[in-house]
Amino acid sequence: MSDEHAFEAWKHYAAAGGADKDRMIQIATLLLGFSAAIAGFTFDHAVKGHQITEPLAAAGLSIGGMIVAFASALVTLLYGGYANRNWARAEQIAESYGWSELQRANTPLGSSKKTTPAPSVLASWALYHSNPHPLDLRLAPVFLWFFLISALSFCAHLSIFLWTVLTAAWPW
Repeated sequence: MSDEHAFEAWKHYAAAGGADKDRMIQIATLLLGFSAAIAGFTFDHAVKGHQITEPLAAAGLSIGGMIVAFASALVTLLYGGYANRNWARAEQIAESYGWSELQRANTPLGSSKKTTPAPSVLASWALYHSNPHPLDLRLAPVFLWFFLISALSFCAHLSIFLWTVLTAAWPW
């Protein structure tokens, strides 16, 4: 493969990994918003005070919320895998052609000769999490955060479901 074709392939895989990340953020945000709307609707229509007044509705809505939250977690992990695969292919092309400027290990941060003040705690945390890592061993932090938020949403709906099952006055 010529250098020009290899560079085009590198651009394709690097861009595809970024597009996978962007698409995951869009889909997971939509699903998490829907999950939150389900929880809000449940509390608005099936819970009065500290009691479940519509147990069937609360149970059904909480099950629906768990399904949506699970779908969000699944989408997050799937797109994380797709992004990692595409970024790994781009990295492999850059390594095989010796393009060190295009490899993840090449970072402009910290290479300045100027004396700069120490970064803040948040900046240090962000820099730590943006450091290169083996693509086959770890997801990018954005995928982990969305997965954790999805898991928390699932747990919230599970809590509503258990609260409903254990405390509601069932109509039968």
